[in-house]
Amino acid sequence: MSDKVVLMLHVTTHVDGDKDPDLLSEKGGGGFPFLVFLDAEGRVAAQHKGPRTAEAFLGTMETATAFGELRKKAEGGDAAAQTEVFEKDLGMGNISSKDGRAAVEKMKDLSEEKKADYDGKLIGIEVKETVSEVSKKTKGLTPDDKPAIKKIQAESGRKFIEMKKAGRIPTGDQEMQPFWIFIMEAAEEAKDAALYEEALAPLKEKFGQSPQAKKFFAERDETLAKLKALKKE
Repeated sequence: MSDKVVLMLHVTTHVDGDKDPDLLSEKGGGGFPFLVFLDAEGRVAAQHKGPRTAEAFLGTMETATAFGELRKKAEGGDAAAQTEVFEKDLGMGNISSKDGRAAVEKMKDLSEEKKADYDGKLIGIEVKETVSEVSKKTKGLTPDDKPAIKKIQAESGRKFIEMKKAGRIPTGDQEMQPFWIFIMEAAEEAKDAALYEEALAPLKEKFGQSPQAKKFFAERDETLAKLKALKKE
């Protein structure tokens, strides 16, 4: 593995022909500003959260370089380093949900608290992976293709419903929004007013007071009212 790290800058504006349109979300970003250092394998080595100055960037670069050294120790067989790298990779989304679950299953003597912590992070990763799949399927569609977009989201919503039934519900803002929205699309498709209302509730609790979300919730309340009316017929 190369010791070099590079600062990633991803422009969120749509650019036709961009070979990596989903790079921002793939690396854990949800909006501007999002700055991370990547290692030679394209994994996130550190996220920059401080002021955007040369001195601050150098500090984050040192953190990224230190993570690279830690990864070397882990690859050399250091058990403590392996655990630390695994936890950092989970937190930064450097590992797939499938590989993460397989790794956890091999771990012995994990406390219930640690298992819950790992599972919570893996749930978030799984949701992000599903959202990325939806993004790829809807690429090129326009607002005029709303029915097709809703159908694709509903398909993933059915997967999220099964996760919900198993008690595997994401808690992070970036993950919970698509999780419940896709479930609402599946509920609308199935004309299930109770499930639609259940999915809408946590979003209202978290974002209901936001002026920017006023239109969103007005539209969702209207849909819920229609579903309830259908049930009464």
